[in-house]
Amino acid sequence: MSDNNQTIGNPEDVKAVSAETFQCPGCGANMRFDAESGCLKCDYCGTVKKLERSDDFSERDFSEFENIEKWGGEVKEAVCKNCGATEVYRTNEVATVCPFCSSPMVLSEEDYTGLKPNVIVPFAKKVTEAAALCKKWLKRRVFSPGRFKKNLKVDNISGVYYPIWTFDSQTITDYSGVLGKYVTRTYTRNGKTVTRTETEYFHVKGQIRRIFDDLMIRGTDKLDVKAENDSGFTQKDYVKFDNAYLAGYSAMGYTVQPLDAWKRAENIMKERIKNEIMRRYGADTVQRLDMRLYHEGRSFKYLLAPFYVSVCMYKDKLYRQFVDGVKGKVYGKAPVSPLRVAIAVIIALALIGALVYFFMTSDDEPVMKAAETLMSMIR
Repeated sequence: MSDNNQTIGNPEDVKAVSAETFQCPGCGANMRFDAESGCLKCDYCGTVKKLERSDDFSERDFSEFENIEKWGGEVKEAVCKNCGATEVYRTNEVATVCPFCSSPMVLSEEDYTGLKPNVIVPFAKKVTEAAALCKKWLKRRVFSPGRFKKNLKVDNISGVYYPIWTFDSQTITDYSGVLGKYVTRTYTRNGKTVTRTETEYFHVKGQIRRIFDDLMIRGTDKLDVKAENDSGFTQKDYVKFDNAYLAGYSAMGYTVQPLDAWKRAENIMKERIKNEIMRRYGADTVQRLDMRLYHEGRSFKYLLAPFYVSVCMYKDKLYRQFVDGVKGKVYGKAPVSPLRVAIAVIIALALIGALVYFFMTSDDEPVMKAAETLMSMIR
């Protein structure tokens, strides 16, 4: 890559779980999970080992939280001195490399005692597909500098499993309060017609039941991944966790603790229940609303979701892109050219000016009204 568009490592402190080594029965080389076939594959001799996908996983009950399976002595922690990232590696590994900057990791003797995932969404897109989609997305950034796009290369892209907490709950909410509706009224004063918007308040009281299924909360705030409920995968893509799916990939560990994630989920539940109460009464605003939320049952899962990550540098600034490992949706950030933005603004203002001139010089009454509306929007 050019000096202005180089791939670099992730400078943030993240935790990652490295894959267990699966040896090829044919030649003894390490096998990797192949997203296209859904099997373990050896790149040296072509041996393929079929994996039995299982959807036999269960929800984790909060009452059994202390007894939930943990990694225990299976994995240990490693630290990258170059970028500060931490990784969790299998106990049978003697060396490891940082997935974010390719620097050697310093191995620790400390056991990693975090919870073990019970669900995973395997990669369905190959790395070559992800790289092509990412490059196409970057090429289409209208406001990105031409020099950046001309020298663009996406040849250092990594597959990473991202941690997600999912929560289920059957809720009962008792509520009471004062809601309001906006009402438009027309008055005649001193021979003039006056229109005013007023708020009519009314008291409400009742109970509402709602079931929340797989409400997703990101397991780490270190990367801005859209891995929550707007993600490209569904429950149909879930399979029971197996270390084999990690072969050839990295997996970040969670930094948001499960009970903290639950608090976030409960706040989202309350907001959605509040909106449902307002819809029930056709309300536009809230003066006061007291809600008492009860959970008849609650459970959670610890899920690993697949993403490809591409990180590049342009003029000493880092830009990161993500590719959903199931549907291939791309999002992220790319450099912006101030000159291109300025030109776009000038063109837009010129078009608006031309439209206003056309409307204002027209004798057609509907066109005149449209001009007045446009002018009020500009102001």
